[in-house]
Amino acid sequence: MEIKILKELEINNRFGRFTNQGISMERIEALEQLYNNGNPFPRVLREMLYLGGDYCIVFDYAGKDTAEEFQNIVREELTRFGMTISRPFFCVDSMAAFDSAAFTFMYTDDSNEDPPLWNAYMDEKSVEEFPESSLSLLIHVRLERIRRGSGPF
Repeated sequence: MEIKILKELEINNRFGRFTNQGISMERIEALEQLYNNGNPFPRVLREMLYLGGDYCIVFDYAGKDTAEEFQNIVREELTRFGMTISRPFFCVDSMAAFDSAAFTFMYTDDSNEDPPLWNAYMDEKSVEEFPESSLSLLIHVRLERIRRGSGPF
């Protein structure tokens, strides 16, 4: 896959002893079948999964090893909290560090190549737009934190 949006993540794929581990296009297409009615994900999500779907230095998959495993946990938690998200979506980050039943996601049926991100707060059953507004911007902000000597979160 040619990386067009997440060049910065492609170049900065290490943090300490941690290295991004991507997944194959075949696995990405299988995830699209499951979580986007067989339609392609927005380009930025495809690139992120390709570069860091099994492990990404700038995301927290809630203690799970892969973005794919994280999807299952989030959907189980949504059921447990009695919350529904009616559009197709894909979770990109856990907010577990904030001791909250919350996660960051994107709607996968958005035609934008780098659509806005959203936070879901399961205990409040609410969704609001994420401050860093897009996956590419969130990745940029977290890589900047790493470059300044902090952790990504």
